[in-house]
Amino acid sequence: MSSSEASYESQLADAIDQRDPLVIRQLIEQGEFVLLTAKAGAEDAAEADSEDDIDNIFCVNVDDMDLMVTFTNDEAVKDFVMEMQDMYEDSEDIEGYVLEGPALLAYTPPEMGILINPESDRNMAIDAELFALVQSAEA
Repeated sequence: MSSSEASYESQLADAIDQRDPLVIRQLIEQGEFVLLTAKAGAEDAAEADSEDDIDNIFCVNVDDMDLMVTFTNDEAVKDFVMEMQDMYEDSEDIEGYVLEGPALLAYTPPEMGILINPESDRNMAIDAELFALVQSAEA
């Protein structure tokens, strides 16, 4: 992880700890985030073309909070995938999508919070209430 990534993550963690929606919004707008999806794979080639395969964005429930799982760097993605590999069948494909910060703010459902870099030393959670304030803050 580069020092600029560590600095960004440190600033974001501090803003989350202080529950400062404006600073959190400004930092998220500057960042790129990776979202993971699990797609149930088809058993044979005929099924592979089926539209029944469904992509599911990784989400978790922590302390009764629904959180969308996001990552700020490739190392955090790798750590998470390695740690969670036993939870998913071999037929499931895990794919990552890079999302610019403004898109994350615009498209995260209002009832969701976000969990940033789970399974890493710098994991951070923004509950749905705080995330709604972040989404509505004027940058």
